Amino acid sequence: MMGWLQDLRFVVRSFVHRPGFALAAGSIMALGIGATTTIFSVVDAVLLRPLPYPEPNRLIFFENRPHAFPYFAEWREDLTSVSQIGALTNTEGSVSGEGDPVHVWMARVTTDLLPMLGATPHLGRLLVDQDGQGGSAVAVLEHTFWQQHWGSDPDIVGRQIRVDGEPVVVAGVLSPGFVPPEALTATSQVDVWLSVDETNPIYGNRNSRTFAVVARIRDEVSIETAQAEVDALTASLAHEDPDAFVYEDGSLIEFPLLPLREATVFRVRDTLLMLLGAVTLMLLIACANVANLFLARGTARSGEIALRGAVGASRGRIVQQLLTESAGLTLVGGLGGIGLAYLGVGLFTRFGPGEVPRLASTTVDVRILVFTLAVSIATGLICGILPAVQATRQSVTDCLRETAVNTTAGWRRRKLRSVLVITELALTVVLLMGAGLLFRSLLERLKVDPGFRTQDLVVVPLELGESYAPEDRIEFARDLRQRIADLPGTEAVGAGWTLPFVFPPRVCCWTGSVRSLQATGDEKVPTTWIHPITPGYFK
Repeated sequence: MMGWLQDLRFVVRSFVHRPGFALAAGSIMALGIGATTTIFSVVDAVLLRPLPYPEPNRLIFFENRPHAFPYFAEWREDLTSVSQIGALTNTEGSVSGEGDPVHVWMARVTTDLLPMLGATPHLGRLLVDQDGQGGSAVAVLEHTFWQQHWGSDPDIVGRQIRVDGEPVVVAGVLSPGFVPPEALTATSQVDVWLSVDETNPIYGNRNSRTFAVVARIRDEVSIETAQAEVDALTASLAHEDPDAFVYEDGSLIEFPLLPLREATVFRVRDTLLMLLGAVTLMLLIACANVANLFLARGTARSGEIALRGAVGASRGRIVQQLLTESAGLTLVGGLGGIGLAYLGVGLFTRFGPGEVPRLASTTVDVRILVFTLAVSIATGLICGILPAVQATRQSVTDCLRETAVNTTAGWRRRKLRSVLVITELALTVVLLMGAGLLFRSLLERLKVDPGFRTQDLVVVPLELGESYAPEDRIEFARDLRQRIADLPGTEAVGAGWTLPFVFPPRVCCWTGSVRSLQATGDEKVPTTWIHPITPGYFK
């Protein structure tokens, strides 16, 4: 212990006496460790941490979505391998109650979904089976939305608000911290949770596919067993209704079951792992740089090391002192890396790609700090072991003789430095090639033709309050379009329910009607979203 303390005091003195070396090597290590810690924080939050739901490993997702509500009803009634099952359909609209209407993300859910995901009420209650029956809509508000737009008013429970102009009764407010399942919602934000009116004829149509489905398998059941039961049920239903369960080529519709966690992250897993590999290469390049700095410094200190050996220091003692020096330097770099990681995580979560799920939960917590400490120690050993061993391989007599005649580094040290330089260049080439390919992919994505002209387009979000009756809204839109069209320089004006590439993304039809069309009878609708528009929209 006294030897380690002596080495630490010597390291501090050496850094004080040679601040340039300590600053250069520490900065290089801080950049490498900071970048690695930032990306590992994202990988940890997105890929490694379990989903924030009770027993998340037993939650399964029904792939090949969207599903028709009758499919869900049949699974709910006949599947014995699941203990709970819920369905969700996404939508957007406006909410008004006090003040101006606000645009919100909404989800219509069956009553089992929120309890299955561990949601609890902060005020009031969750949705129950009687909610939404016969056309009376009931809603549960997200906690932050309730705070921002109702000022944490505890009397909101039981109050009537308007959602897209329709009256809705507030049943409760969710507890803070509940995270929507992004595999189902396609967004990390749901402001209003609405009940599903299962008596509505629209939900009896097998061609109206709008729902995502998640279930909890029983303790003794594997996902393979659940998959076999779903396949058997599908085959049975295909005999009763081949038009709904058999493709035109005669093949049976399949509903693969995925763990909910895999369904949430599989689109970004490879990209994040590739990014983690890139910053790991960057850290290795930093290690090679610092190791070369230590070799160069070791050349200048060869006389000092030889003198230590001449007065009785063992090879192990000298290696210990040199490794302590490199470890101390990288620990300092690790502290700087932690500061850069906090900054990097903040920037990544704020400006990162919006399609990365669970990104908002990324933090630099204790687990990340332990990872950073381990990386710092390992980096110190990697940077210091080769220079330390090289410094002690040459005999004391030869080293003192080289120092006395002012010779340069021996051939062994030159060979090691050449190997490190070659390794560094090889890693740099690989990293630059990967970065170039990623940048090229980004440019190709930016150059993708959306199918319409995007220049000189202006978008005006419009939310009309409940004071406008449906016919008044139509007249208001017509009048607004005409007034905008009369402005100098305006070529065309159009209004629509949503925009291309804006949630929800699945569009089958465009109609001039202000009401959504629904498939009836033997009609076949390819997908579910039918967007009302006005003349001039496509122009």
